[in-house]
Amino acid sequence: MFSRIFPSYPIQMVSPRRGNVKIASRRLYVDFPYVYWDFIGRVAYKISESKENPQKVFQQEMEIFNKERREITTFNNVPLGTISLVATPHTTKLLLKLRVNWPVFFQYLENKARELISKIEKDGSNIMKVYNEIINNYFSLVGTRIVPNPQLARFNVHQLENFKELLRRLQEEQDIRNYLSNIKRAINAVETMKLEGIKLWTLQLNSDFSAVEMCLERMDILSCYFYLRNALENLVKLIVYSDIAKNFNTCQGILEVFFFYDKLYDNELYDKSAEKAEKRFYSIQRLESEYVKRITRYLESTPEIDLEKIDSMMREKQFPRLGIDRQTLKEFENRYKVSIKNYWVACSEVIHNQSPLPFFSLLEVKSFKHFLRQYSARFISAIKIIPSIIKVTKKVPF
Repeated sequence: MFSRIFPSYPIQMVSPRRGNVKIASRRLYVDFPYVYWDFIGRVAYKISESKENPQKVFQQEMEIFNKERREITTFNNVPLGTISLVATPHTTKLLLKLRVNWPVFFQYLENKARELISKIEKDGSNIMKVYNEIINNYFSLVGTRIVPNPQLARFNVHQLENFKELLRRLQEEQDIRNYLSNIKRAINAVETMKLEGIKLWTLQLNSDFSAVEMCLERMDILSCYFYLRNALENLVKLIVYSDIAKNFNTCQGILEVFFFYDKLYDNELYDKSAEKAEKRFYSIQRLESEYVKRITRYLESTPEIDLEKIDSMMREKQFPRLGIDRQTLKEFENRYKVSIKNYWVACSEVIHNQSPLPFFSLLEVKSFKHFLRQYSARFISAIKIIPSIIKVTKKVPF
């Protein structure tokens, strides 16, 4: 039964204290259109206050509800749920019941997630519409007077296990892990190029996606976006620094130098004055020009190539590091003919503007699944350009 394991808001429907009707469906399912619960509460109160036949009052209200709310309460002209007023031998009161049409409801959420995520192609910030949808459904029902307690839902171990069971039954988690596996296979394929220093960069990428997998164990979707953005930034740096490294064919291993220079900072750097503080270039072309000019000059002035000395020289001269923002990614897209900027923007929007939801949401997970599907395709298309940049003759098994 999905009703047992589907997440619910940490509140319950309450029946009218007096009257001849009792609300039997008290659990409020997350993401289920709030208008159902709103109707159940209103019609229960109206029946309890009315002297007319309860079934007559219910049918009248039900007709109005179906007519006015049809667009919200159906998917492909099929109701997401049915509400009934029934008598039972166990009580003198009539029972007001909601029966969720689970297969249709799941299709409804799948379609909604797909539509919301498709808008990222135009603007990455559209991902916030996912969270607006989830949060608005709750507060449209209760207003601002009932703030949910996350300890009763999101951070409840029993609720977490139920939610994970739901995702296993629906194969949501498996689909997500399959997309992650596709990305990892592409990363491992890059390692077969046997390029000095490449495994340091792929270590970073694999670590990012392993962290995503760990977040999935806790269903911490919000943190997944942090690591996905981090992976994009590491990929951009790998591609850009690989492109710069190809200018120094006689200097094997310089990609390794670039890795340690980008990732390791000198402690004394933070004690220096503002004018000597660490510099970042957000222009790829400017960074490349600076690196090629200064490293070439250094190599021409030294009789032997020593990677440690190159690293020391870069630190002493305080070479700029690559900074990444929207303009950097726009330049990256134009230069390498791949599209990743909107996915970086989407991750950034979630990281900076969204706190963890106080309850589990299937719409959040389905939206993340569709996001990751599109993200993985963009990530893999970007990583595939590395062999052509460094002119690998052997075919890379992507």
